[in-house]
Amino acid sequence: MTKQLTISVAAYNVEAYLRETLSSCVAEEILDEIEVLVVSDGSSDATADIAREYCEAYPGSFRLIEKENGGYGSTVNTAMREASGRYFRLLDGDDYFEKEGLLALVKALRCCDSDWVVTPYCRVADGSNVKEVKPPLWERYCGRTMKLSDTRGDIRFGMWGVTAKTEMLRRHPFLLPEHRLYTDQQFVVYMMPHVKTVTFLPTLLYSYRVGREGQSVSRESRIAHKADTVDSIRRILYFCGKKVSPDHPNRHAIRERAGVYLIYAFLTLMLEKPSLRNYRELLSLMSYAKRISPDICEEAKRRKRLIRLLYASCGAAYFARAGRIDNWN
Repeated sequence: MTKQLTISVAAYNVEAYLRETLSSCVAEEILDEIEVLVVSDGSSDATADIAREYCEAYPGSFRLIEKENGGYGSTVNTAMREASGRYFRLLDGDDYFEKEGLLALVKALRCCDSDWVVTPYCRVADGSNVKEVKPPLWERYCGRTMKLSDTRGDIRFGMWGVTAKTEMLRRHPFLLPEHRLYTDQQFVVYMMPHVKTVTFLPTLLYSYRVGREGQSVSRESRIAHKADTVDSIRRILYFCGKKVSPDHPNRHAIRERAGVYLIYAFLTLMLEKPSLRNYRELLSLMSYAKRISPDICEEAKRRKRLIRLLYASCGAAYFARAGRIDNWN
């Protein structure tokens, strides 16, 4: 039977969560139609052993790929190369799918030809069942198939919501940088110039766990890995400024997504108390964004008053606000 969907599971030392993650992919009705690639990224715990249990139980649907540690981007690169499903999507090793959403997605893919299929996702606090469903304004698009160029509004085209046609990825290949965090941002943006049609499904699929100790989006990790955040947004800005024409029909969607990532980078540099080093990094990023992708710079300013203040004050507002914003401000 044709594999409708390849699920790439990035797995690095996630033994505490992996059984829940992989079990969320087990649905007898569609098992023959999915391929779950568990990419163990040099794990030193029982991650690979747990994955083998599922490979033995469901040999036609689960496959373990063990590799040396290369970071999140390397797991995605590996899975894109190995994928055999008509569609491809990501699932982090500490997150999970809603079973009803997975069933609905695979059934929809059987007769789908869109470049992207987008589904709602939710945030779940670690150890809690309280779910915050994203994205806002979903009802505007829910159940529709349309051109990406015709979308408007705050639709969060993040990795949690996007399922991509594998053929499109093969026609327009890219590699994500290794040994870096936050490369999922690039995964989404690099596809966007090539996306023509998008189908929006109504059923919640992805549950994104937040509040886990050591998580890459925690305040502590963002501070520790701020260089990775800056590297990611610089790559995105360069891509948008040099590889995507200003009159591209998807430019507005790309601008909106990249603008959010630019805000995220600025705020990351402001999580700590003021320092001369971070101030200089902030000024450098401000200058680079304005020069290389001015419309994305304007989008960030439009969306966030603090970014407008930074530019209006030539960066001086940094000293008044740094260390005083929270993780998600």
